[in-house]
Amino acid sequence: MESDDRNEPTGPLGRRLQYGSGYLETGQIPAPAHAPAHAPAPANQPTRTPGAQHDLRMATFTLLDGTVLARFQCHVDAGTLIIGRGSSAAVRVSDAFVHRQHASVVWDASIQAHVLRHLGGTNGTWMNLARVSDTAAVRLAHGARVRVGRTELIYHRVH
Repeated sequence: MESDDRNEPTGPLGRRLQYGSGYLETGQIPAPAHAPAHAPAPANQPTRTPGAQHDLRMATFTLLDGTVLARFQCHVDAGTLIIGRGSSAAVRVSDAFVHRQHASVVWDASIQAHVLRHLGGTNGTWMNLARVSDTAAVRLAHGARVRVGRTELIYHRVH
């Protein structure tokens, strides 16, 4: 007996897409069919226990309609995430009012949060209706609305 798609539970991102015989949260990439679901940790690295404090948290940038544009780690090793319309941007926005490298997001270990920086240009970067200064970074909180050009993104911490 086939299950009714409307009765399927939704994940933290709120939407699921049918993938083969299962479901995939929007923004996730399925593992290749030949890869094991849980690969063993390399011999020189410790095994991570689910739910332990050292597990990496994730964050996302979504459009207002819920489309996930980027999913990234909440850890200093994640590096800098560029928001822009250029091919090197991790969060690519198709908006003529957005620069190739419009803004950046980086994990600040001292405050345990992502911070947002405007990288220059006349159109500015806005967070929760306030313009982000060219000289200072601002802390991103769960649910923050970030506007670049005419595009609004929502920052989510996924727990």
